[in-house]
Amino acid sequence: MQLKSLFLSAVAATGAIAQLNRECGTAAPTEEQLNISKKFQIKEDTARLAGLEVEKRATIGPIKVYVHVLASSTSVSGGYLSVHSLNTAS
Repeated sequence: MQLKSLFLSAVAATGAIAQLNRECGTAAPTEEQLNISKKFQIKEDTARLAGLEVEKRATIGPIKVYVHVLASSTSVSGGYLSVHSLNTAS
C-alpha cells in the first residue's frame, strides 16, 4: 500500500513540475503591439486623472479572442469543443 502511495505522489509531483515549465503557444507580443499598449495606457492614465470613467468610454469594436481547449478526446464527453460551437457561443 505504501508503495502505491509513493508512486502516486511521484506521478503527481512530476505533473506539477511539468506544468511549471509549460507555456502558452501564443507568440510573444511584437514591438508594435507593445508600443500600442503603452499608448493606450497613457490615454487611460490621462483620462483617469481627468476624472473620466475609462471603462465606460471605451468603444473599440470586436476583439479577437483565442481559446485553448484541452480535451481527453475529440468527443463532447471528452471535453472537446468544435470550432462551430465556439463561434456560436454567446
